[in-house]
Amino acid sequence: MDNHAHILAFCPEIDRISKMMSQSNTSFGLYFTNKRQKVGHVFRERFRSESIFTKSHLINCIKYIHNNPVKAKICTNASKYCYSSYNSFSKIDKKIIDICDLTDDNINEIIKSEKVVTRFIDDEYSKRDVNYAFEECQKLFGNIMEKDIKIAKQYSFLKENCKITDKEIAKLLKMSRSTMNLKLKKAGIK
Repeated sequence: MDNHAHILAFCPEIDRISKMMSQSNTSFGLYFTNKRQKVGHVFRERFRSESIFTKSHLINCIKYIHNNPVKAKICTNASKYCYSSYNSFSKIDKKIIDICDLTDDNINEIIKSEKVVTRFIDDEYSKRDVNYAFEECQKLFGNIMEKDIKIAKQYSFLKENCKITDKEIAKLLKMSRSTMNLKLKKAGIK
């Protein structure tokens, strides 16, 4: 894209993604400012990340990333965009269908089919395990009356045991990330 990039990566340790993005953004920033003889920030914001727990979410992400240049009118066909993995995907296996033309029905068929290459890594941080951990967390800390302390204990438990992002923890706690961070600050966690 002309002003941002989409990266789909697997990493069992969330902290490593932050480190990798920091290093690559710094490297690119130095290269860009030296090449263009510019001063100042290259990137307006820090990167954003989102965990993927289901096959349909994974397929939708691939579909979105590959179709984004077409939607932005940078090219007329995903295969024409030279900075995309679209062409590599289509060469992996002849069984992979045109990802950008998938409908919701196609996605459901693909998920059920074993003939199409759509492996999804169900690792220890799967959605089912995170929900189970959250239920356990509620049992462990459910009797704590002080709400901020309770949230801090739940946050620490989930962060330590599930390695999930603050955004995901806030969603489980049914509050915004900023509200959660305020409560964590009151409890002395952040």
